[in-house]
Amino acid sequence: MRKFRLSEQRIILLIFSAGMILRILYILGTDITERQHDVFSFEEMKGHAGYIGYFLENAKLPDFDPREIFQFYHPPLHHIIAAIWMKLNLLAGFEFEQAAENIQILTMLYSGAFLVLTEKIFRLTGLKGKGLITAFTFLAFHPTFIILSGSINNDMLSILMMQGAFLYALKWGESQRIKDIVPAAVFLGAGMMSKLSAGMAAAGIGFVFMVRFLQNSGKRLRMLPGFAVFAIICFPLALWWSIRNAVLFDVPIGYVPSLGDASHQYIGHYSLFERLLDFSPYQFRSIYVAWGEPYFEHNVFIGLLKTATFGEQTLSDPKGAIYVVAQILFVLSAAAALASVYWIGRTFFSSKLISDRLQRTFLVVVFLTFLAAYVQFCFAYPHTCTQNIRYATPLVWISALAIGKGIGSNKIAGKVTMIFTGLFALSSVLFYVMLTLK
Repeated sequence: MRKFRLSEQRIILLIFSAGMILRILYILGTDITERQHDVFSFEEMKGHAGYIGYFLENAKLPDFDPREIFQFYHPPLHHIIAAIWMKLNLLAGFEFEQAAENIQILTMLYSGAFLVLTEKIFRLTGLKGKGLITAFTFLAFHPTFIILSGSINNDMLSILMMQGAFLYALKWGESQRIKDIVPAAVFLGAGMMSKLSAGMAAAGIGFVFMVRFLQNSGKRLRMLPGFAVFAIICFPLALWWSIRNAVLFDVPIGYVPSLGDASHQYIGHYSLFERLLDFSPYQFRSIYVAWGEPYFEHNVFIGLLKTATFGEQTLSDPKGAIYVVAQILFVLSAAAALASVYWIGRTFFSSKLISDRLQRTFLVVVFLTFLAAYVQFCFAYPHTCTQNIRYATPLVWISALAIGKGIGSNKIAGKVTMIFTGLFALSSVLFYVMLTLK
């Protein structure tokens, strides 16, 4: 009798299925007024909900300065898709409230599609076996993408589109074919049509283009039509909204509103040391982001860690079983952050772990671009809400990839990392199931 063994692909499928079941449970137990970012409500006609409601009601672009209504400055792709989805739900007989709740089906599917694309990137870099399973487990159950699966703003769609652009840019790095550069252009353009910050992905993509162009002196002329096609597709998709608003309403290109120093969450008075290097124990008395009691979250890296684990909100009282699980998850999340720093250093500078130098350097460029942009954003807009992992999600999946690569480089460290990743995933599942069912 043959011994039954799960293949690598079946294990990945099981992990993916478990991750999607967790996301489904999360959105079923999470109202669109809970754990959201700048959503507000359809009745107020402002925030992301109001933006979606505007397209649902008017079926046209705003004919007024988008700065007049909170969050209407964003490019409209996500909001248009969500409005069309709501319309289909209403035509199918759903009540308005349920049709609005069903927007989470879209963001949950975006989160699932992100996992699929990321697994392809993992495989493209040569990740396989225990390393692939560990990295994919880390990502599938990471709290960041559980929370974003239920967030009805434009974050998850823009993250998905960036991932598609990264994948096809790396594919083009191997093939230099039009069939790979076209989807890279579509994904990047659509990402910026969802949220302008997706444009930061252009640094990594442009790096791949530049390196291959310089390396292939005999093929440079043949590459130029591909670059032209990329520009013809990507630039109009990425910039039409900004150019339209600049022409019609004199909105600055790349406009982002500021809350100002009169905001209750303004943290510009904290010193440079406090923002970057202060890791005083009092900041960990609460595992959730502090909103003034007893202090405002101000260290950009602690804010990154807390939001990566729980988002911006206080998710439970500091007592009971759920808080115990939350504390365990936070400790494991902090340990994962430290472990990823170690494995990233090993991965970025070791040809044994990622043999393709272009891929290895691409990861460096993307990681440092988003880390630097996140820190710069925190200082340009010094408010507690700015310190959020949703502005720097490539740090998560690159960390997962580095951890997966490290599995095979040292037996003892690899086994410890695998056990730790399993505990991290288990505690994440337990906490978010308890949170959803409470």
